[in-house]
Parts: sequence; C-alpha cells; structure tokens
Amino acid sequence: MAYKLKKFGSYRERADFSKVGNSLELQDLLEIQKKSYEWFRTEGIKEVLSDLFPIESFSGNLSLDFGDYVFETPRHSIKECKDRNLTYASPLIVQARLFNNETGEVLKAHKFMKEAIKLAEPDNIYMPFVHNYDAVSELMAEAVINRDYQRFIKNVTRISKGYSKGIKAIKKAGHMLADYGLTVRESDVAKLAAKRYSNKEIAEHLFIAESTVKSNMKVIFNKLQINSRAELKNFFE
Repeated sequence: MAYKLKKFGSYRERADFSKVGNSLELQDLLEIQKKSYEWFRTEGIKEVLSDLFPIESFSGNLSLDFGDYVFETPRHSIKECKDRNLTYASPLIVQARLFNNETGEVLKAHKFMKEAIKLAEPDNIYMPFVHNYDAVSELMAEAVINRDYQRFIKNVTRISKGYSKGIKAIKKAGHMLADYGLTVRESDVAKLAAKRYSNKEIAEHLFIAESTVKSNMKVIFNKLQINSRAELKNFFE
C-alpha cells in the first residue's frame, strides 16, 4: 500500500496512508505544553499574585504587597525523585512587603538579614546562618533576587546541604550504635524475638516475609555473637 512520509515536530517522521488530505496541520503538542508552562512560570504566576495583592487590613492602616518571586534550585535531582518516588519540584519564594499606610514606612525582614550578612561576610562567618538555614533560607533567597551578597549566600546554601546530610548521618549512626550495631530492620526483628514472638508472628507484625525474618535472625546472632533467642533478653528487655 502506498504511503507518504510526513514530518511531525522538529524531527519525527511518520508514515501516512490516508487518501484524504488534512485540512488542519497537526501541531507539536509537546511544544504547546512547554510554551504554556514557560508562560505560566514567567508571567502567569505574576498575574495570579497581582490579582491577590495588595491585601489590606480591616482598618486600612496596613497593606501587604508582593515584590518579586524566584524559583530555588530543586532540592532533589531527577534521579533521586525517581528512586524515592518524589515530585521533581522547585520551591517558589515570594518577596513580601508590609506597608504602614499612615506613616509610609515599609517593613522588610530582608533589611535586617542584609545587615547580618554584611557583618558576617568579611570574615566568612557562615555557621550561624547554616545552623538556622531552614528559618532564614527564604529571606536569603529574597536577597538573591536583588543580587545582594550572592557569593556569600551560595556558600551558605552549599554548606547547609552538607551540614544537613552530616546531621542525618550522625543521627542514623547514633541509632545504630544504640541498637548494638543492628540496622533498623534487624533491631525491630530482634526486639520482637526477645519478646518470644515466633518467626511467623514477627513477619506478620512487620509485614515482611518469614524467610526475611530467618535471614535477619542469622545476621543478628552473628553481630551480637549469641547462639539462642533466649540470649536476646540480655540486649533487649
């Protein structure tokens, strides 16, 4: 059967067996979605915020307005999101400004943040910001919008990520040491075995296979250097 090759999008070709020509050219649907998202990211969000703000107090003395917004770097890579079943997303940081309509004063938290950074930057004092990163990250992102102290803030962000991983590792190690070097799963199995649970009961309680319980028990005996379940009471009462 005769056919014609037709191009779809920028590079894809498909065989067309139709005899009647199309009155409308098929658009690149993926490109339409990409352009729509790009418009939403650069203009659409600003339109939504413009519709919501400014927000005035009941008395009219105070009003809350937004200045600008920025997308932070995604907290997890695409691979991490696939492996951990997470959503690949970037935090949206919005700069807010509170106006006192009676005095004309504008209250900005980032003003005080900039003063703190100004004092810390000459001596590269990062740790106070690292220790409180969860609380001040939005204010620091606001300073990035205004292109203030970008190098200092990028260093704080970089150190904070390593610091956070280190804290998690320490907590994990501490937990393992507390349970005599057993992993969390092995510890759960050992504690139930110490209470005279059977392998079947442990499997049902932890929603794992009975064969997994048996293999874990072998590892537990080896790590604790014991030969019977009765000896588990010396470790887990």
